[in-house]
Amino acid sequence: EPELVTLAELPEPAGAVEPEALLEEGLDAALLTLEAEDRQAVEWFYFERLSHKEIAERLGGTPKAVSSRLERARAKLRSLLTRRLSHET
Repeated sequence: EPELVTLAELPEPAGAVEPEALLEEGLDAALLTLEAEDRQAVEWFYFERLSHKEIAERLGGTPKAVSSRLERARAKLRSLLTRRLSHET
């Protein structure tokens, strides 16, 4: 008699890629397309948790300029990731 297994116990198909890995790879590639200061601001804000004021001090600008820079970078990343992920599925 065949043994019953749960879905979680089934092995991943050969060559399968986890969605999180695909997103991380896409984000890494998208970050590299940003201008250096935009990429640095994104990394400081999201990965090092610096405030707009702290980033502004490092870049020699204003918190308002940092906010605009981050918004522009997010829009570009969103567009690139949306395009990339729609081609992967």
